[in-house]
Amino acid sequence: MSLKIKSSVMKELMKALSGVENEELEYFKGKLLEHLEKLEKQERTALKKALLQAEQLTKGVDCRNIRTWKGKKYVKLANKKWARKYDKEEKGIKQSLWAIKKKIDNALTC
Repeated sequence: MSLKIKSSVMKELMKALSGVENEELEYFKGKLLEHLEKLEKQERTALKKALLQAEQLTKGVDCRNIRTWKGKKYVKLANKKWARKYDKEEKGIKQSLWAIKKKIDNALTC
């Protein structure tokens, strides 16, 4: 589950928050994290629903079969479950977002 934020939006957000005091910054960070988690949860539930429907329709699909849902590729595994298949660029983006989210969490806990 990866969320893609346009770099222009992120730059505008960082520019807008650069002159804000620390209390306001913490407030906006919290709101941003809440919104991102909400979007991630919605995406996860939609994905689970789509995968369950696909599982019911494709019970006889072979292992290593690749399908595309909502523009993302998934691979059928031997244990009859679907796993996300990442391209090199997508994996890097996900790792970068994870690192940013971890830094924000660390900043909130300090």
